[in-house]
Amino acid sequence: RPFTSGDGVASAEVVDSTTGGLLPAGDPHALHQAILGMLALPLDSLKAKGAAGRSRVTERFTWERVVNAFSELLAARTVSAPSHP
Repeated sequence: RPFTSGDGVASAEVVDSTTGGLLPAGDPHALHQAILGMLALPLDSLKAKGAAGRSRVTERFTWERVVNAFSELLAARTVSAPSHP
């Protein structure tokens, strides 16, 4: 399924014009226009956007990648943290 989201920090990692669309947060008119735009697309285009979004998520956000990124963040934080006597 295609995806439309507010333009929060993490949303841009998943959503773009290939997978759906990003909207300005708190803009009901933009949401209305995005919904109308999606409804006007042919079913094949909607399916392609949905498939692209699913592919992006399954490639970029596996548990292994999330754990590795979090581990790297913790390691960097530990190295830069001041030592306490």
